[in-house]
Amino acid sequence: MENLKTIWHHQFYSLKTLEVNKCHKITIVFPSSLQKTYNNLEKLDITECASVEEIFELSSNEKGSKQDATHLKEITLSEMPKLKNIWSSDPQGILSFHNLKNISVTKCGSIRHLFPVSVASCCSHLEILDLKFCENMKEIVAENKGSVGTTPIFEFNKLTLLLLWNLPKLKGFCAGNHTLSCPSLKASFVSGCSKLNLFKSSFTSIHKKFPNGKLPIAEEVPLFIVEKVIPELDELFIDYRDAKMILQDKNLNDVFTKITHLGLLNGVTEEGIFPYWFLQNVPILKWLIVDSSFFKKIFQDERLVKEESNTRLQGLSLNHLPELQHICEEGCQIDPVLKQLEYMEIGACHSLTMLSPSSVTFSHLTYLRITNCDGLKKLIASPTARSLAKLTTMIVKNCNSLEEIIAGSEDVEIALASLVILTLECLPRLSKFCSSKSLLKLPLLEEVDVRECPRMKIFSEGNVSTPILRKVRTAEDVGKWHWKGNLNGTIKNMFEDKVCFDFPIDFLCNINSPVVFHWMHDG
Repeated sequence: MENLKTIWHHQFYSLKTLEVNKCHKITIVFPSSLQKTYNNLEKLDITECASVEEIFELSSNEKGSKQDATHLKEITLSEMPKLKNIWSSDPQGILSFHNLKNISVTKCGSIRHLFPVSVASCCSHLEILDLKFCENMKEIVAENKGSVGTTPIFEFNKLTLLLLWNLPKLKGFCAGNHTLSCPSLKASFVSGCSKLNLFKSSFTSIHKKFPNGKLPIAEEVPLFIVEKVIPELDELFIDYRDAKMILQDKNLNDVFTKITHLGLLNGVTEEGIFPYWFLQNVPILKWLIVDSSFFKKIFQDERLVKEESNTRLQGLSLNHLPELQHICEEGCQIDPVLKQLEYMEIGACHSLTMLSPSSVTFSHLTYLRITNCDGLKKLIASPTARSLAKLTTMIVKNCNSLEEIIAGSEDVEIALASLVILTLECLPRLSKFCSSKSLLKLPLLEEVDVRECPRMKIFSEGNVSTPILRKVRTAEDVGKWHWKGNLNGTIKNMFEDKVCFDFPIDFLCNINSPVVFHWMHDG
């Protein structure tokens, strides 16, 4: 509603949910004249309102009357570049927001603080706090300048998820001394907050005096004490600099006792090698995510591991690692950490030329997804392929240099005995799935999608056994399935149909294919 400036009228007293989207002339969502009318509101969702500067405008004229309690539980605010405040002033004595459970603020570049002190002080029911891409946010709680000599206490007793993402000016939870308690916290996702002092160990003397009698601001009040928070976490995503800080004290090696999901981001080392020692301190880790880092190699040869870790990963996700050359190097045996790996996802690792050397086996892998890895030419060697007896799903997309999935000329049968779903999409140089002339057995294969693979002439150089498969889907005919007696014949027929159009390959691969083929069919 391009001309809408005011939303509320008195007949909306019983409203439970309000969603506002792309109303660009609204500047204040709840004017002060109506601050008693939204007490029953439970859910508020405001998105892409370019002129909104405040959500709740509060009038001090109401002070002196009895404080009202609101029922508001969820606040979601996103993509409002002019938003400065959620509350125009501290609502203490006017309204209580003690029922808040979920707050999410994303891409609101002008907001500097989330809560007034009184709101943060009564958030005992808050379960999720999610702040992302707010480049000018300095503290989560605004400093209470009217209160001198008191230390505010914030008891977030039910907070289970904390997400602070790309907040480059965030310095802390609240300016000055304060106490923060989050005894129920289970998942912490903090990255891109370069000025935030995230953790400090209680073993470190935080009361050490400096010449001026004070601690540096960055050292004054950390967000969390390591020993109070991390031992209770199930999921932890942090920047590499914070990970190093946690483990720099030898007394902290046993703090990761409950963590099953660990994410390391923004990692840089002089050697370009992933900090393997970190995994040795996370005994029950199931999932490892490495993102936006400059490691050249991840795992080591097990013969080089001095102390074998008890960790057995089930899931591995590597994304946006532009210098990654090896997951593990040629000639090494698979790292002991990877022996039970079931799920693997690799994305935007442009220096990776092959997923793994032929010496590596993935005997427990069930799900494999490879996307946007432009350096890949061959995905896996045939010895590795023969180890994939449990693989059920393989998805390969947007790899501009990939020529074949399974490479090797050995005359040995290859069986992907559990593969059910196969997706090959936007692979402009892919000529075949398998280059081996031996029999390729796919006994459980049911669903095959081949889209935007203009050079794929045949599925395999050898015979292919697919007793269940009876259809192949392509993007050229959306919703239409193809079958020409067998998988090799179907792929060959699809290639010949493409050749008839006689369009340049690069053109087909760099344009949205449904549009291209719709135009061709209509023209």
